[in-house]
Parts: sequence; C-alpha cells; structure tokens
Amino acid sequence: MLFITQLIYIKQGQEAIFQQFENIAIPIIAKYNGRLLLRVRPDESTIIEQSIDTPY
Repeated sequence: MLFITQLIYIKQGQEAIFQQFENIAIPIIAKYNGRLLLRVRPDESTIIEQSIDTPY
C-alpha cells in the first residue's frame, strides 16, 4: 500500500481558487481507486512544534 502525504501552501487571496480545485480533485480520487484518509487544516492552537511554515 502506498500513502502520500501532501502539504499545501496557498498564496494569500487565492483560497477560493484552491476550493474550486478541491471540489474537482477530491471526487476524482476514488475514480483511480484512491481514498482520502485524512484532510486537516491546522491552526496555531493545534501545533506543538514546527520547523516549517504552517500549510493551508
């Protein structure tokens, strides 16, 4: 089994475009026998320690 982890960074002001992408891309995952196992949008209160920018 293959697991892919993706960290996504959105340019400020482009959140709506990314939402459009997700609305198209997420349903397609199953078409190719994939599964979206977890979709998380962290905020400052959920981060304990980090050495990279917080993804979207």
